Amino acid sequence: MWVEIPENDPLEAIAKERGYSIDYSLAFNILKMENEFDVSIPEGFRITSYNETTAEQKAIAHARAFGYIDEPIYVERSKKAFEALAAAKDFYPEYGVFIVAPDGEIASFCCVWYDELNKYVSPEPVGTIPEYQKLGLGQAAVYEALNRVKRLGAQYAIMDSNKEFYKRVGFVTVTKINYWSKVL
Repeated sequence: MWVEIPENDPLEAIAKERGYSIDYSLAFNILKMENEFDVSIPEGFRITSYNETTAEQKAIAHARAFGYIDEPIYVERSKKAFEALAAAKDFYPEYGVFIVAPDGEIASFCCVWYDELNKYVSPEPVGTIPEYQKLGLGQAAVYEALNRVKRLGAQYAIMDSNKEFYKRVGFVTVTKINYWSKVL
């Protein structure tokens, strides 16, 4: 059995009393989108969109960014996932951003999920392949994607992650979510 409980919520005491333990925690982060974000990329790179890249290109970039490029079965699953994503509710493929390196390879990416009713965007997945990290490409991809969705009316972005990257691009942690589990 598994439950999500915000840190310091009274339910944590009940979960502990009933034999649950914390498996892991994730920061819940928010970024207010009051102004357009400045986007800059190094010379030779270019910004393109979800629909201008193939599912295979996206899958390879994702596999390289997340370290599973040597596992063909997972790369193939990623390719199928990118093919299916375009039809998912609240997924906005036309606002996703892919930054292409001078050699034509996808170097960084940021896809977006947008909740039009509540005016928030979730950038996911976001990644940069290792040899292109620390060039500002991840930040540029996130900022360009957020600018695109802001034009639809998005007021803030949310992200569940402990990665320092999100703090560097302006996300602020508002709470932590603890994931409690118990074997029944």
